[in-house]
Amino acid sequence: MDTSPLDEVSALLFGRSIRLPVAAWIRSKPEGAAFYQREVAEAIGTQAQYMKRELDILCELGMIKREPRAHGELRQFYVADRDSRLWSIIDTALVATSSELRSVDLRTV
Repeated sequence: MDTSPLDEVSALLFGRSIRLPVAAWIRSKPEGAAFYQREVAEAIGTQAQYMKRELDILCELGMIKREPRAHGELRQFYVADRDSRLWSIIDTALVATSSELRSVDLRTV
């Protein structure tokens, strides 16, 4: 499987190649839009079991919040906290992985 510059930067800076794509997908959602674990996994093309850890970390950082579950609802919904200053780090990383880095092999840097 080929890795994208986004995956490479994510692994190098954030410890896991999935973290930046997850945050980028969340960042792309409209303000106030709720989402759930499997939805994120399907959107970025990975397995849902990897999402719980990533979403827990983003909750701990204050970048997303868990929504209260409705009675009988099995899925945990989340919503981005747009007031978190940490989103600026994600924004910067996304800019850095734009077209200028797509031709760079980050493993040689």
